[in-house]
Order: sequence, then structure tokens, then C-alpha cells
Amino acid sequence: MSADNSSSIQIHEGSANPIVDIFYKTYPGDEEWITYSIKSVYKFARGFRQIVVVSNSGHHYHPPSGNLPVKYVELDLPPDDARYPNGVGYWWQMGIKLCWDRFTDADAVVVVDSDQIFYDHFSPASWRKDGKIIWMRRPWSEAGNGVIWKPGADFLLGKDTPYDYMVGPGFYITRTALQSFTNFMQSRFAQTPDQYYIDVKNPRTSEFVPIGAYIDHIQDPEYGFYHPRDVNYRPWPLKQYWSWGKITEEIRTEIEEFLK
Repeated sequence: MSADNSSSIQIHEGSANPIVDIFYKTYPGDEEWITYSIKSVYKFARGFRQIVVVSNSGHHYHPPSGNLPVKYVELDLPPDDARYPNGVGYWWQMGIKLCWDRFTDADAVVVVDSDQIFYDHFSPASWRKDGKIIWMRRPWSEAGNGVIWKPGADFLLGKDTPYDYMVGPGFYITRTALQSFTNFMQSRFAQTPDQYYIDVKNPRTSEFVPIGAYIDHIQDPEYGFYHPRDVNYRPWPLKQYWSWGKITEEIRTEIEEFLK
């Protein structure tokens, strides 16, 4: 199922003004979260073309209306059975985030989770420093429990991953970088990202460590890699909540204060 009220706009690959969308992979359990998140985009975003939301079949989500068009797509969730890893939906959504180019013709997207809320003005330029797209990285010694993603990332890339690249939230991924990474995965594993992440034979990893490490390794000229302290730790105004904790009254009050 797909509902698209966005206008048709041509890609401007490599232009000084790339077309940038905001991309969500959500599911029914996060509906209240994503509604707040989309409202925060409406209030604070500048310079984005549209919002793209991918959810599970049967969700029938109706995004709130606002000042950006929303493209809404539903996909069939793989069954949670022995053919797939436990909690297949969790792993599948990681792969879908790395297949965003199937759902939009944008030059780039900023990937945002449902439980992340913007609290001040931002634009695609918020992800740039000295003309480069910012990707934050840190030594694994600073990653805490995040180090669990390293072995799987090393396996996927076939090399040591020297840094943790899942330092966020909010990841700006260009079409060029994504398609290079996808081609690498297809050459190495004969799998697309969404196939790879739900294959029980593959070690578990996150979605952003491997692609960040890959972009760094190939020295993509569009990107610059920075320790968080070099970009004031939070260069774009996006707050991470935790959807498994549900929206408490305290959190609701805080979010609604942002949205006033």
C-alpha cells in the first residue's frame, strides 16, 4: 500500500542544492511517537522536500497534516518464525532504513526514528561542517554497550571496524553512498540490506555502524568524520527518547512544550 501526495520532482544528483527528504521506518506500536516526531518536523524543519514514512502492512496510519507533504508506504512484515532471527521486525526495520532509495527519488535523506523529537530549527545544512556532511564517530572504548555491534560490523565489511559510527541520533545518507554500500553488499553476500539483516546466518549488527564505516573506508568526498566533541556533541536539535518506555506524562509535557 502506498499513499503519496508529494509532487514529482527531478533528482539533482551532485548539484549544489540536493533534494533531501526525512525518512522514517515505523510500526503500529510507535504511532503516538511518530505523530509527535512528524509534528516537530513541521514546526522546525526548513529546506526539506517531503517526509517519507514506511510502516507495516495493516497499520493504516494517517500522518498529521502540516507544511510538508508525506509519502506513506506499507510493507509486509516477514513472519516471526524459525526462518528468521527472533524479533524479526526489529532486524527488518534496520534493513529497510538502508533501502530508502526504493521509496523516494531524493538525493539524500535524514533517517529519523519515531521516538526522536526535534526541538529547534534545523535544515540539511545542520548536517554540514566545512562543506562536508557530518558523520560522527568515536573510539569503541567510548561506546559502552554499543560495542556489541562491532563483531557483526566487522563480519559484514570483512575488515576491522575501527570506530563506532552509531553516534546520533539523525543520520544524513546520500543516494550515492547508499547505492555504493548496497552494491558492496550484493557483491559480497548476494543480498540487499533488507535481505541481509533478516538472514539468521549473518551475525547481528546495527544499521548505522556498517554503512558509516563503509563510507569512511571508501573516503567518500562528500563526508567528514568527526568526534562528537568536534561538532559540539549535538550539531542538530534532535532529542532521543525510548519508545519501549512509552510516553509518560512527564515526557508528554516536555514534547508538547517543544511543539507550542
